[in-house]
Amino acid sequence: MNFLCSCCKSRITNDNQKRHLIEGAGIHNIGYHLAWMECSKEELSLPLNKRQWVHTNQVPVVGEKRILKVTAPFDEEIGDTFTTIFEPWQMFLNGWDSAESPDDIGKACAVLCRFEEVLCSDDFSAIIFATVLKTIPLDQLYKVIPETVTDDRFYEEFGDGQEVWTEYEDKHRLYRTWNAQGDVGQMQLIYTDDLGIRHEVLTSWYAKHDDFYYFGNTVNKSLETGKSEGASKYRFLERETDNKEKSEARIAYLEQKYGIVFPDILKDLYSRTDGSGMRTCYLEIDDYGYEVYDLVTLEDEDGGFEWLVDNIYRAEPMNRFIPDDWYPLAENEGGDHFFWSSKTQQVYYVFHEEIDDKILIADSIEEFIDMLNDSVDTLPPEPVRSVVEANGCQWDITEQWDSCIINRCVNKDSLKEVTVPSELNGKPVISIGDNAFANDPVSLCRVIETLIMPDTIHRIGSSFFKGCIYLRHIKMPAELESIGNEAFRSASGLETLAIGDKCISIGNLFCADAISLRTVSIGAGIRSMGDYTFYNTPSMVGFRCNGELRSLGHGSFWMNKWADSQIFRPDAEMLRFCRNNSLLYRYVKQNPPTRLFFDDTIRYVFEHAFGGDAWNSGNGITDIYLPGADTIGAQAFKKVPYATVHLSASRMEASYGSDYEYTIASLCVPAKVVFDLP
Repeated sequence: MNFLCSCCKSRITNDNQKRHLIEGAGIHNIGYHLAWMECSKEELSLPLNKRQWVHTNQVPVVGEKRILKVTAPFDEEIGDTFTTIFEPWQMFLNGWDSAESPDDIGKACAVLCRFEEVLCSDDFSAIIFATVLKTIPLDQLYKVIPETVTDDRFYEEFGDGQEVWTEYEDKHRLYRTWNAQGDVGQMQLIYTDDLGIRHEVLTSWYAKHDDFYYFGNTVNKSLETGKSEGASKYRFLERETDNKEKSEARIAYLEQKYGIVFPDILKDLYSRTDGSGMRTCYLEIDDYGYEVYDLVTLEDEDGGFEWLVDNIYRAEPMNRFIPDDWYPLAENEGGDHFFWSSKTQQVYYVFHEEIDDKILIADSIEEFIDMLNDSVDTLPPEPVRSVVEANGCQWDITEQWDSCIINRCVNKDSLKEVTVPSELNGKPVISIGDNAFANDPVSLCRVIETLIMPDTIHRIGSSFFKGCIYLRHIKMPAELESIGNEAFRSASGLETLAIGDKCISIGNLFCADAISLRTVSIGAGIRSMGDYTFYNTPSMVGFRCNGELRSLGHGSFWMNKWADSQIFRPDAEMLRFCRNNSLLYRYVKQNPPTRLFFDDTIRYVFEHAFGGDAWNSGNGITDIYLPGADTIGAQAFKKVPYATVHLSASRMEASYGSDYEYTIASLCVPAKVVFDLP
């Protein structure tokens, strides 16, 4: 199958193209410039040639059948294999400078496909089905394509003297283009590796009938030479900088301030780095993995050595658990820290949720650095995407170092009950990605009525089951820690929901518009729930929260039958919930006394607690005593303009810091506030 040129109307063939598979890479040296397409679900019932095909952001996965729009110079027959590039549609149409985020840049990949079927065609283009056989992120091309050393200066000579535009640049990627009057042009992708070596991995040339990608791995300096020149005793650093003068002055200041002596090994390390640019390392100790994401910088900034010591680890309540001789050295991506002892030079790790549990990592700082260096030599493999069949469904997964993430479920047999596997390809399933079960015409997840999830899952992404109207029952994972935005929004058939004790946070619009939802139970670990969490849930008659919320979003119980039934009763006084009834959601007593005394179990006074739309009885209240409160929501005292709110200074300072008086006064407006309670 080939096509006419849209300009000259001549038929274009590829008889002269010297195309071959690159040994070790599994893709061709020459690829087509093609468009990845999809249509809206409303048009699936239309004939193929009547559908409106649009560009897609759905990353191709090995084993999938995908839709491509092909034009000249495409020249293949059914059964042939060919290579192309996938880019999110903004980048494909408008260039890399139009990408929505760096994450989109990272999605771009080379794709080997097999031509399966023609859906519709004319003389100038066709819509085809193709099976995805292999994908390679563009960032990884330099690792799999054999290196070619050349004296041609591909960086300096690019553009043939024309003006060159840099469309995108970061630490590793450089994407450049030039064109002449829009008729002739070229692009170039250069990847700079961790040793600073430039690899020209992708170019394209377009002029009349020549519109191809060219894959390669061209360097101006051999990789082995670069390795030898880049050798360092700190291999875990991506790059070294001359930081000696600055670090010596900073260390002298810190030694004097805290009465400690920095070990020579740390003085030497900080002379070569400002604390940035570290490779992520993974340490395995007693069959448990520890991630080391970054060094703690010595700079005077938030998150730096001094800031952490003074504002976190020497402040209440941390100082009850962190010994006085411990100082922060490194951290994982979640912000948990590794410490070195100024007395013993041992290195410890502390998890912020179990801060009294101290884990010995190394007997010396030298040993810790050796462990980081060794980790670089055994870094986990790059994440790999694949499609696996299990439990009657297809699972699009990303395999990581020691676990996997489910990106998407395809309920190919239209099962009404689906069990999510606890492991796939021998690795535990720990996370469900965004939109993994969302209502779309391909996945057929909308027909699922019962979903059973394994306890291995720690995180559920946004829009998890959004719009799946037939879901009625779900078993949530016992080890679940967080749930993203809109997870069950418009899941209008869902009736009950129980979330375990490990869950800490729930996102915005969690169950909004779940109109059949009757009962919800949330476990003891919950600390944060987003905006409009249970908005428009007119069937809810039972809600139980066994945790102590420290943050509840705006509008979380608007148009909620359970909350409304308690607030709008003629004899209603207030609505409190959470463990020990610690959250005061609304005070609605008609004809209240002039002075209100609350017990010390109330810790969180929610926004508009004394300002609900239906309550107008606050003008006569003169004093409100809240001895246990340590969190105040916005406009909590909106409708008690003549009241004085009595609070604990020590509790407010612990929550809001040294400027608590100004902060709390602004939250309590129009009421006055005094800090006269113990």
